[in-house]
Amino acid sequence: MIQFMDSIGNRWCRQRHIINPTFTNAKLKLMSPLIADSINKFMENIEKEQFEEFDIYPYFKQLIMDII
Repeated sequence: MIQFMDSIGNRWCRQRHIINPTFTNAKLKLMSPLIADSINKFMENIEKEQFEEFDIYPYFKQLIMDII
């Protein structure tokens, strides 16, 4: 697995060069509705828990996978 958060030097530069085109303003604007839909689905799932104590990890995991 590639570690982005702790990369430095040339490795960081190469990783950023590869990933950077994904995060242009235009592409992020195109993704915004999809991200909003994923967040709305996440919130609906949370509301089903009726404010009782529960493990939120699976919900966050699914949200991140939906967004990615």
